[in-house]
Amino acid sequence: DIQGNIGLQATGPFPLRKSNTGSLVQSLADPDSLWQGYVPFTELPNTCNPPQGYVIYGNQFHAAFLRDSTHLSNRWHAPGRARRIEELILARRDHSPETLAAIQEDRIDVLARDNLDYLLSLLGEKSFLEGWQGDTREREKSLFFDCWFRFITQELTSGYLSPQSAASYTDMWPAYRWNILDILKNHMQDWMDHRGEPDTKAAAMECIR
Repeated sequence: DIQGNIGLQATGPFPLRKSNTGSLVQSLADPDSLWQGYVPFTELPNTCNPPQGYVIYGNQFHAAFLRDSTHLSNRWHAPGRARRIEELILARRDHSPETLAAIQEDRIDVLARDNLDYLLSLLGEKSFLEGWQGDTREREKSLFFDCWFRFITQELTSGYLSPQSAASYTDMWPAYRWNILDILKNHMQDWMDHRGEPDTKAAAMECIR
């Protein structure tokens, strides 16, 4: 504001229920799920003048901001956008309306940029995506990466999810790419043991291809 304060205030009508489940869809047959008005404005999440000197929300679940509040939503976006905003904020000592507008218009896919080399190492062959830095303005490469990751997800989750559930998983859960990467990097042994496939490296490579 004009006094130099930095803050964020959640606004809007959020349903108040005895079960504190916020905007989650609930059964009207359950008395605990019935609306009891709306969350008072004074109880909505807010923060003012944090020690780091900036606030980043980016439609993601931020524990310090939301953990102790009434449940507001069940659909949060992955941290990539917020991480990129923080990266650009910290890249300069001072900011102007022009630099903040540039942050607003930035189109770098952080997950793609930071994990493409790892994925290509599993591929083990030349790729159209080599050298790409996650700039989604390069539409062909961006769309190719998105389709490729959906294919990886389907290959990795086949045998665990029905085709309908798998389709809903990629369409309805914005953070699915981060979950799949975590499986590939940290949980392939458990994943393949469940499938009865002992060679995790080969299994991961097969999913990627």
